[in-house]
Amino acid sequence: MEISVIVPMYNSESTIKACVESILQQQGVAEILLCDDGSTDNTAQLCQHLATLYPCIQYLSCPHQGPSAARNIGLQHAKGKLISFIDSDDTIDKHMYEEMSKQFHKDVDLVMCSYELSFRNIKQPMLFPFPQEQQEYTHEKVMQEIVPAMVSEYSITNTRQKIIIGSVCRCLFRKELIQKKQLTFDTAVRFTEDLQFLVDYILQCRTVVFMNQPFYHYQKTRRTMTQSYMPHYFTDMVHSHELLLEKITLHQPALAKQLKKSFAYRRLMNYYEEIVNQSKVDAKASFWKRRAYLKQVFKDYHIQEELSLFHLEELFSIPRKYRKGFYQGHVTLMFAEQCIRNRIKWILYATERKKR
Repeated sequence: MEISVIVPMYNSESTIKACVESILQQQGVAEILLCDDGSTDNTAQLCQHLATLYPCIQYLSCPHQGPSAARNIGLQHAKGKLISFIDSDDTIDKHMYEEMSKQFHKDVDLVMCSYELSFRNIKQPMLFPFPQEQQEYTHEKVMQEIVPAMVSEYSITNTRQKIIIGSVCRCLFRKELIQKKQLTFDTAVRFTEDLQFLVDYILQCRTVVFMNQPFYHYQKTRRTMTQSYMPHYFTDMVHSHELLLEKITLHQPALAKQLKKSFAYRRLMNYYEEIVNQSKVDAKASFWKRRAYLKQVFKDYHIQEELSLFHLEELFSIPRKYRKGFYQGHVTLMFAEQCIRNRIKWILYATERKKR
């Protein structure tokens, strides 16, 4: 089958060549759409040069609006029967499309492979939580097992089980289904835009095939590990969770009710991530101002309601980096708010001392 490969990029002059070269060695690629999200470095010139060397490469540009807008531009121009998304700083195995396209038959609408994580010359395969090399899921099984795994950052009952991360990279989509359902990336969503699109798509799938072979090579850099301060992080994440819940409720009301605790868990994790986020804010913002903001966030009625959903024994399944605050906060719910506020206070105080 002919494949259109969409590569969103922003200031990717140092990585785009390796990415494109890994795609060029694939079988079945009809076109490579390099979608420039308003880069300010030499990305545009480099991509235009690549387009003159290879007829299958098309360079597209748009004002800087984020990866969702760039991917939408690619979808508008894609001509292949299958669609793939590759991030500009990643590469793929030379057999990826050849092997994945073989899995498509009459009822298969999505094929997803596992990936290899690379950092500091260390490579680690990140596999799906089942032993088989490939596994096929019907729509009913997708609703029962896959969608819950995608929206839950961690399983409350078993954190050691790897979840199926909701990334559109390492997937092959049917263009016909995307067009039929008029699916696009939501440019108003700043986080989890991949997951939003994937959930929209997977809710329409008849059959999904998962291949436990790490064809996709994800390059993790210091930059991806140490993000800078993100304004409105908590409210944006809450918004994205609500959108996901609305979508699932529309298609599967019973499933949405079942996932209430998973969504509560995501929100509480985001609250602690916001503590870390606030520690990266500009030094001009005072300790007391940041502490006041976090105290206000904690008053969100969703958090107050969701605290009551968890029991003390469940706290031992929470990732270690969050465990101390949760353990303190749940000894008794009566002292939850005060203990968490104290945790906020000391995290921010320690950050202030380091700056001095």
